[in-house]
Amino acid sequence: MLTLAASGQFKDCRKKMVQEPSISYLASKGVALEGSIQLSRASIQACETQCLDATMQERIVRHGVVWHLLRYLFQYDVTLDETTLQLEEKRHVQLFANKAAIYALHALHAVAGICPDEKRYWNTVENRSIQQLLEVLLTPYIVQQMRAGVPEKKILDLLNSNVQTPYFLWNNSTRAELEDLLQQNSRVCSAAGMDETPLDAWDKDSFGYEAHKSELIVGGVFLRLFLEQPNFDIQEPSQFLQSLINFIVNDCDAPSGAGAPSPKDRQLVVTCMHQIVSRYPDDTHDLVTMCMDVFVDLLSPKWPVEVHKEALSTLECLVKYQDCVSSLGHSEVVVSYFILVLRKDSEEVVESLLKYLSVIIPVCRSLVQLALDKGLYILLLGFLSSRTGQQRLSAATCLSKLFEDKLIGPKLLINASKFLPAVICETMKGNPTQACLLLDSNQENPELIWNETKRRKFASTVTAVADRVVQQVEKNPSATYSFGEEEQQLLKAPVTDACVGGVYLSLYREQSSWAVRKPKQFLTDLIDQYMAECTTLLSKDSPKETQDLLQLMLDCAVRLLSSTPSLRDSLATMGYVDKLAKQVASPNEIIVTNGLKWFYEMTQSSLCVETLCANRENDPIALLRDCHAAHPSQLPIILECLEKMVSNAPPQGKIVEKALRNKLLEFLLGLLEKGVNPSQMENSNPAAIRALIVRILKGLLAADSSGAVQNILQSSDVWLKYKDQSHDLFLSTNNYGGLLANHGSNGSNAPPLALTSAVSVLHSDEPPPV
Repeated sequence: MLTLAASGQFKDCRKKMVQEPSISYLASKGVALEGSIQLSRASIQACETQCLDATMQERIVRHGVVWHLLRYLFQYDVTLDETTLQLEEKRHVQLFANKAAIYALHALHAVAGICPDEKRYWNTVENRSIQQLLEVLLTPYIVQQMRAGVPEKKILDLLNSNVQTPYFLWNNSTRAELEDLLQQNSRVCSAAGMDETPLDAWDKDSFGYEAHKSELIVGGVFLRLFLEQPNFDIQEPSQFLQSLINFIVNDCDAPSGAGAPSPKDRQLVVTCMHQIVSRYPDDTHDLVTMCMDVFVDLLSPKWPVEVHKEALSTLECLVKYQDCVSSLGHSEVVVSYFILVLRKDSEEVVESLLKYLSVIIPVCRSLVQLALDKGLYILLLGFLSSRTGQQRLSAATCLSKLFEDKLIGPKLLINASKFLPAVICETMKGNPTQACLLLDSNQENPELIWNETKRRKFASTVTAVADRVVQQVEKNPSATYSFGEEEQQLLKAPVTDACVGGVYLSLYREQSSWAVRKPKQFLTDLIDQYMAECTTLLSKDSPKETQDLLQLMLDCAVRLLSSTPSLRDSLATMGYVDKLAKQVASPNEIIVTNGLKWFYEMTQSSLCVETLCANRENDPIALLRDCHAAHPSQLPIILECLEKMVSNAPPQGKIVEKALRNKLLEFLLGLLEKGVNPSQMENSNPAAIRALIVRILKGLLAADSSGAVQNILQSSDVWLKYKDQSHDLFLSTNNYGGLLANHGSNGSNAPPLALTSAVSVLHSDEPPPV
């Protein structure tokens, strides 16, 4: 046999040896002769070199050499290597057995075609069937160690020790089972003739160790042991995770019945997915990114709450990886699953999701858009009414993160304000804790009316709308949500709560000292709503509630502009000047009356006056003259508008030009000369009206650089009576909007200086007494 072992190393010898089938047969039988120590070792070496020829390799496999060789592996004694005594092989049987075990392991490398190092092993033809058999008998971990070129003594030590790691579960029981099988099959092969193949029909898939039957093994890893040994180093984390994902995708999609994984097994796999990702995030995040749909699916309703918890924990580990975050944001259904988890899962899982959302929202804009499209923010609002303590604060924090998004946050804030007062939503954006305290308090001021009635209304509304969101998500997780007609009715504010831009108009009019938080935005919303109500008024038969609302909005606007004069310039910069000026030309008398008050407010701003005068289509003076012609009773406020316009006109403006074009001087001089009918004075002081006319004329005279105004005035006899007198004492600014004083009012509103005599009609040609 030693001669055959040596001859098998040479190609020419192998060509002769292959012609004698009995050589392979006898060498295989010689391996089984354990009692003949020298012969069995020589036979092992002969079988090893014969594997260099594919035909002889196939022959010794057919004669059952694998079963004979494997028996030697378990005769190895690791303690013998630890002794410090010098032993001679010929005098120590165990030492000889150890050597035989090493030779047998070498021969198994050759039979299976495993060659990790050509300096130590023969490079033989790979035999996948034998490798698979060894994986069944010795476990995939041992075969992997053979492929990796692990020293023979370490492999033999593993096989002859009790080991319990995520990769290898081996003990006395497994060894006993394997040795029984090897002894039985080795005996059958030894008794067979050269032309017999007694174990060709043996099914390797039918064999399994009792210790392994209760274990779930995925990717060569015992999952129970993997979880029990968190410090054990996994060699290929990404490969292991891929095996777990494949289990979820393939095995869990299999029909229920025999062989299908149990719910416990599925839970175990998902838990291991979480653990491997949490332990090795740098190694696994690329794979998670590519398979994000699998992790998202774990949040779907078909999985139990325990799986949802593990899936969320897995996603939490990957927040710092932008590729994972982006992949999550591209999922069309992830937010839908978030919604269902928030509505149906346990308190613990809900709290976990809320914390995750507060972290992921700032770094994933796609989720912010999905939160708007799918209605997630409505579910979060629901927590503000139905939950207390930490969960409500977590929901408020999530909403805060949504509102902070620069692109989509404003739209979300507007939508949320349909449920909650805008001031609470804006407080939540900056301070969720303060917003939660505000939700429990009772408030009544121009920007917030919040009490128990409002809380109940909010709770019922948000719950009803959230139910519809959940129903739609259950039917189609990919669908987007929009408010239907029923929802619009639920969200419609009562008419008694006139609220514009988050400000309750009635309370604002009553509390004159109140300073709104966003005056410019309030003014914009007020004007837009006012314009819309004017359109409504024109399209109907003057409904009383619309008229009252217009008056309310106007009063609030005047109060706002009076308390914040700088806002008047905003009317020009925001493009409202022309729109408001046109109101005085409306066919509706109410709109005209209110329009003149808007006009008056604009004329107190130099920028607005400049804008009015620059308009080529709508001449402001022509508008006022036409308004007087159609509504003579509005003369006092029209004159007030003209006076403010003249006094606030820019030095190089076109006010004089427009006044001359519209014959304003002749009109005003005619009023001084002929007098004003009482029906045109609206209870105003006659002397005050004359004084106002004089001030307008003097303002035009001062602004004129061409001399045209001077010429017109000098040619007027009535002007000579007024030009040198001061008339300011007859004017009052104590009145609403700075309009002309009403001397028919009580004493508390009386002007600081009263006339010495009252006249009912301006027929006198004389100026008022000084």
